Amino acid sequence: MKTWLFIILFFGKGLVSFGQQDEVLQTMKDFHQLLVSQDFKLQRYVHEKLSYGHSNGWIEGRRELLGNLASGYTKYYSIQEDSVSIAAQNKVAQARFIATIDVAVNGNRATYKLRVLEIWIKQKRKWYLFARQAVKA
Repeated sequence: MKTWLFIILFFGKGLVSFGQQDEVLQTMKDFHQLLVSQDFKLQRYVHEKLSYGHSNGWIEGRRELLGNLASGYTKYYSIQEDSVSIAAQNKVAQARFIATIDVAVNGNRATYKLRVLEIWIKQKRKWYLFARQAVKA
């Protein structure tokens, strides 16, 4: 009986972690799709204390990110994720991936290949993007 209890508790915790990883992966992909479609439902995914770092050193907070998207200053045409790895513990998750991003900033369109780290936190049963940093791949 003790052996079964141990197995259930040990592997059950792992199943929760895999479930969280799947949740974060889906949330991340949904967020990226909303960036491309310029759907302002994306504000539901962004933490109020967001730090959104770009590969050129430019850092946006929540207000700047949403404002630049609304004004058209920043326009995402596509975001493709590759080699995604997600680690989750309790209410924090990190997502690392290689991204190919087609974006225009102030009318200047370019495609970038980047290594990206996103930090997601869970509050009230929902995942929020808390931080993001990209570097050139």
